[in-house]
Amino acid sequence: MKLLLLLLISLNVYAFSKDLSDLDMIKMTDDKLRASDTAPVQKMTLKQSLEDKIELYEDMYSHTKDAYLLKNLAILNMKVRNLDKAYKYVLEFEKLTPRYDALSPENSALENIKVDYYAANLKYEKAVAILKELGKVDDSFTINSKLGELYQAIALKDDLAEVSPESKDYLKKALSEYKIAIDKNPPKELKEALLLQMFYVYFDKLKDRSDALSLLNGYMKSNDCAFCGDFLYAYNTARDVDSLVNILKDKLAKGDINSGKFLLDIYLNMKDKAKLLSLIEDNKKLWGDDYHVFLSYIYANFQDYKLASEEALKAYKIKKDSSFLGLEATYRYELLSKKNKRTLKPIIANLKESLEKWSSPNLALKGYLYNFLGYLLIDHDIDVKSGLNYVSQAVAIDPTNPAYLDSLAWGFYKNKEYKKAKDTFSFIDKSIVEEEPEMLLHQKSIFKDETNKSSTN
Repeated sequence: MKLLLLLLISLNVYAFSKDLSDLDMIKMTDDKLRASDTAPVQKMTLKQSLEDKIELYEDMYSHTKDAYLLKNLAILNMKVRNLDKAYKYVLEFEKLTPRYDALSPENSALENIKVDYYAANLKYEKAVAILKELGKVDDSFTINSKLGELYQAIALKDDLAEVSPESKDYLKKALSEYKIAIDKNPPKELKEALLLQMFYVYFDKLKDRSDALSLLNGYMKSNDCAFCGDFLYAYNTARDVDSLVNILKDKLAKGDINSGKFLLDIYLNMKDKAKLLSLIEDNKKLWGDDYHVFLSYIYANFQDYKLASEEALKAYKIKKDSSFLGLEATYRYELLSKKNKRTLKPIIANLKESLEKWSSPNLALKGYLYNFLGYLLIDHDIDVKSGLNYVSQAVAIDPTNPAYLDSLAWGFYKNKEYKKAKDTFSFIDKSIVEEEPEMLLHQKSIFKDETNKSSTN
């Protein structure tokens, strides 16, 4: 059976670690042939719509010579990332508009096209000059963050191992602009992206570990993080996860449950079972109804499926959330010494009941359970067609997941639809297949009979 889902998937936990291989759901899909093709088609439709509009406006301009159509053409070309044409239309519009005012709000989009064009062509000073002018009438976060990016680009344009004194001055200008932008209180995600950018400027370029950590520590002491994985990675880079842990412990002591959840992920990353269990037990009241949920996931991560199953069942009885009934079934599956139609019958029944009663907003877990159930029915030849149906529902939830793709291909193979099996399996990245023994076995079976290549099933 495929690797069990062991990450903290139905909690509002910061599931971020880049190292948690035993917590990662195998990222797979089941029907990339069908489901994953949908998004690219939609994107092409939008792009085509814009390109059709550009063609229409160009035709209109050729007949009317209305200068304001040039303005629309510039903006539309920018949307399809045709920067050269966008810039050309800006210049034409400016030339044909005697009283063109660069600082007028109605022309800000055009001026920003110039900024992007100059930056893309490494003419940073020209881009900076325009932004400085725009800053006289626009006090937004965007102006300062863009200026910071330009100063940083100027500093690093020569890509030298050692930053020159001149480059350091530009990096300091970049940091100053980033700070002004952050002080304008942008949305949390933008603020954190800039903070992390500043961290790496301090740490990687200016070799200033103290200011880099001070920046992160100051933020974490008074805020929850939206990009917690990136923050942990930054602390790991600076080799000072202990500072983060201490900050989170202080916040947890004041009743901040989100800090406790962040700590759980950190200890999971460290694979420290003792600290995890201590964190759960010492804060039992704070976790409330999630106490058994957390214990279940911790035990599962350390492959103690008996205790994981018991805690998942307790969580189901307390929270009345059928997702835990489904998880309990997957844990119990791991405890079976013999896996056959008789022993799998109660597992399958609980998985079906879990999905039929589903009320959890956790779609990722629902997709996982659909695939788990479908794969059981397929692999053990219990009901291949029903199994394919369940796997397809997993695909509808996550059309970019290679384990689901493997399940679907295996289902097609078992159903003697050999061409579909081969076509579907071919979408799985070779590097993923090579790391999964079960996939390698499926690949060998699906492609072993070369006569199946001529099958049209």
